Amino acid sequence: MSMNITSRLAKFDELIPSNVPFVEGKLKGHQDRKNYSVIGPGVSEDAKQNVKIAEEHGFNIGAVSAAPMNGSGLHSHTTAEVFIIHSGAWRFYWGVDGNEGEVILKKGDIASFPTNMFRGFQNVSDEEALMFVVLGENDPGVITWTPKLLKDAKESGMVLMDDNSLIDTEKQKITDETKVIQPLKDHELENDLHRQLFSPFSLLFDLIKKINILLMMNTTNQIKLSTILIILIFTTNHLNQRYLIQQVLAFHYSMEKMHIYMNMY
Repeated sequence: MSMNITSRLAKFDELIPSNVPFVEGKLKGHQDRKNYSVIGPGVSEDAKQNVKIAEEHGFNIGAVSAAPMNGSGLHSHTTAEVFIIHSGAWRFYWGVDGNEGEVILKKGDIASFPTNMFRGFQNVSDEEALMFVVLGENDPGVITWTPKLLKDAKESGMVLMDDNSLIDTEKQKITDETKVIQPLKDHELENDLHRQLFSPFSLLFDLIKKINILLMMNTTNQIKLSTILIILIFTTNHLNQRYLIQQVLAFHYSMEKMHIYMNMY
């Protein structure tokens, strides 16, 4: 069986970028950048974003090029995000306020950021720089922006709607204010995984303790697993329950395999 591979090629010179891919598009330090969707739609908020290879692959690949001192503001994703530096030097910083850490990465370097962690990046080279971005799953979800960025974007005339569409208020009128995405409140940030990512150990140890007790109980695996999932959902009060459920399932599977192996000897 032969396949025409040409439909699955993405030559960089043929890629069509979006110049205003996100709500931050008019802000200083974010306006001189381009966003490419190479495989899959990615998380672009530009309804006109061109997608080179639309066929589902189980992941998304995009690219970002930016002029010096330009990049992306603080945001988070519900799927893992991996950055592969192609050229230039990029500063990555993270935390709700962007002051919890930073690192400079150069050509060939790779960074993998976990889910629901606010991160931003900036080209700190003397010329335009390029990097590729990988997002997990066919549908990588939508972006969560920090409250400050959404407020600054609104002042610049850019508004993000609840259907993930962008409105430039200088060109289009908002007909329903209730559909405008509102910035997260302080208490939402405190209760969310964005605040927990850098101090997750109490949550993790608590989960492991409860799971370990359940695994030692003389009950069926179905009851154990169901109870673990209930504990998980009620213990974690954040946006990414699906991810943690997957981790607990994997942990439970590993423990069960280990138990079988130990009983063989």
